[in-house]
Amino acid sequence: MIAVSLLLLVASAAPANAMSECEFIIRTMNKLGSRMSVLRMTIASTDDKGEQDLASQQLDQYNADYRLAKKQFSKANCGDTWSRD
Repeated sequence: MIAVSLLLLVASAAPANAMSECEFIIRTMNKLGSRMSVLRMTIASTDDKGEQDLASQQLDQYNADYRLAKKQFSKANCGDTWSRD
């Protein structure tokens, strides 16, 4: 969801100032990966069931967005520089 919205935003940007699609996808994946790491830490370090559930729901959404961005990376022929999960 987030990745798709951001990709549409880049597509409408002026070419002179825009980063390449591949650069944008990599940045998006890095940002999602960082957020997912924080959520995993939150889940592991808190005893509050409500906070764990909320973080888990957010983690599920970010994971889906990450997978979508990874597919877009492949579809855009950005190369095979990404490490395997």
